[in-house]
Amino acid sequence: MKRFTSCRNISNCRSLLAVACLGASLTASAQEINILENLTDAEGTMYIPISQAISSNYKYVAGPAMNIMEGSYGMFVMDLESGNYVVEPAVDYYGADIRAVTDDGVAIGYNGPGLTFAIDGTTKELTTPNPGTTYGRDVTDDGKLIVGCYTDETGYNSHACIWKDGEYEPLPEPTDEEAGLEVNGTSAYYVSGDGSIIVGYVVDNFSTNPVVLWRLQDDGSYKLDLLYKDYFQSSPEDSEHQYWLFAPSGISRNGKYLALNVGRIDTEERMARYNLETGELEEFIADGNGDIPAGNTTTSSAIADDGTIVGWMLTGEWMMQVRSGAIWRNGETQVDLLANLYPEIPEIAGYDAVGFTTVCDITPNGKYLTGFAMNENYYYESFVINLSDDPTGINEVANATDDAAETARYTIDGKRITAPVKGLNIIKKADGSVVKVMVK
Repeated sequence: MKRFTSCRNISNCRSLLAVACLGASLTASAQEINILENLTDAEGTMYIPISQAISSNYKYVAGPAMNIMEGSYGMFVMDLESGNYVVEPAVDYYGADIRAVTDDGVAIGYNGPGLTFAIDGTTKELTTPNPGTTYGRDVTDDGKLIVGCYTDETGYNSHACIWKDGEYEPLPEPTDEEAGLEVNGTSAYYVSGDGSIIVGYVVDNFSTNPVVLWRLQDDGSYKLDLLYKDYFQSSPEDSEHQYWLFAPSGISRNGKYLALNVGRIDTEERMARYNLETGELEEFIADGNGDIPAGNTTTSSAIADDGTIVGWMLTGEWMMQVRSGAIWRNGETQVDLLANLYPEIPEIAGYDAVGFTTVCDITPNGKYLTGFAMNENYYYESFVINLSDDPTGINEVANATDDAAETARYTIDGKRITAPVKGLNIIKKADGSVVKVMVK
């Protein structure tokens, strides 16, 4: 089951010594891309790793693993320092999935039932007293709290739940009346590092999955917060709210920021950032003056502790759109293309040219990201990108310069204010940029 693989390391510092495994390259002080090689299980079957998660200490990556011969999806965990990994095939037709991995190399996902899958090859099922199938989605820093859901005996309706020290607990669900829409289930997808906030969604009739929170109470229980209700249009007759899409895509490990994907009635889908401390909502709106043409879709997938969002964007004509890796730094008005940030790493632009660059996760400190793409031969490749020495200052967002400081704030009607007020706030920054944020 356990195998060693080498990984390709391609750095913008070409004088660095070549290394055999990915872990050695991660200590280098230069921006670089590290491409995972194919994996082999105990029977000699070859798999392509599809990296979807990176541990907070950037030691492990994990995700599904595609059986090259069958096209089915198993799962893998890799130690980036040693190059050791484990890979297991799918147990059924539906395949496996991994969405999170701890600092100890324990991945969370499902393969048949929901499970944990450790770097030493051990698995533990996530069980409930109810009939149905379980799904693990995320885990706290200490590994003691896992969030996810289970589908009931119908096989359709899911119910958000947690496993605390391996023990199942349901999470509260809203009634149709409380939700303001027909509730067809719930799911918990993300959790802050300390477990104080769980993020998920309600399954509505159109499967747009509006965001909800579960907040930890003093007695250890979780209280439901229907965050979407101030924003989401629950029916065509609802003229009070603007968003037809208000779905979660991640929470920072420090519990301060949410990454969202939103869409207004008359707009495309786009990245958004929600500050859980201030209630401010900031959505990226392409104006056509940067690298992203006006009207093009941007999608968020994960968020760092400083509010930096990673994901991708779609550009081009409708029938010929391509997916490119993208990053949106807190305090910036524009989304940056990874290919533009790292011209010395031509592999990124090569992936974008094929058109399926998918950035899935970023470490809490914003220094490493992981994802997958298709190469020039249209085979999947997974990568880890080291952002440590980014000359554009991506890792300095938490200590932003005065150029990004707020200098003035106004209401939508132009009245100057000294603190956030409910509704749309217009913020002017020292660098002359203007940002619009929605305050709950």
